[in-house]
Amino acid sequence: MFFKYIFITISIGIAIYDPHKDHELDTNLVLKKYFTLCDQAMYRAKQAGRNQVSI
Repeated sequence: MFFKYIFITISIGIAIYDPHKDHELDTNLVLKKYFTLCDQAMYRAKQAGRNQVSI
């Protein structure tokens, strides 16, 4: 029996939501803002190497 190993790495981008800071924004704008922040953080994590988390 042959075993195949699969190595998985992960990069995570996190954005912290502050309801006091963004309470006046439209919900769609808030979602877009935080998806963008998470995406940017994820790419920073990818650039930092394998198995990284960026905030």
